[in-house]
Amino acid sequence: MMPMPAPPRQLRFYAFFTPGQYMCNLASLHFGWEDDPRYLPTNATEVRSILESYPNVKMVFTGQHHGMDIKEKNGVIYVATSALVEYPNAYRIVEVGKKGADTIYVKLNWAQISNKQLVEKSRLRMSTEIAALRLGSEDDRVRIFEFERRGK
Repeated sequence: MMPMPAPPRQLRFYAFFTPGQYMCNLASLHFGWEDDPRYLPTNATEVRSILESYPNVKMVFTGQHHGMDIKEKNGVIYVATSALVEYPNAYRIVEVGKKGADTIYVKLNWAQISNKQLVEKSRLRMSTEIAALRLGSEDDRVRIFEFERRGK
């Protein structure tokens, strides 16, 4: 698939992440955050610049990578999740809640599909190295983030 730009209407949507009373905004993108141009829109620098310019955008859920991975860039946490159709045949479970009056938490967990035979078949279709990258580390699969109210 050829890289394409993120649509202008989507960029306008991102521009609405203005500083305000909310301490944390979560965004979702289909394309990945990696530096591999196969997984990025042609205007990825512009998209990242918009997202990273607002201090209340704390976490971005990305696609296209098909692996469990969490990276922080310029104060924004980018969360990639595997695909159900490829190893590790898993999905992400996201829990958002309050911890006291001034802190929210985002708990990231994961689960594989229940058909272990299919998971094993998917794993055998790729090299051991690629399978390990797709599965990610334990830190890429299960993690808790806390965000304090701005100004605290």
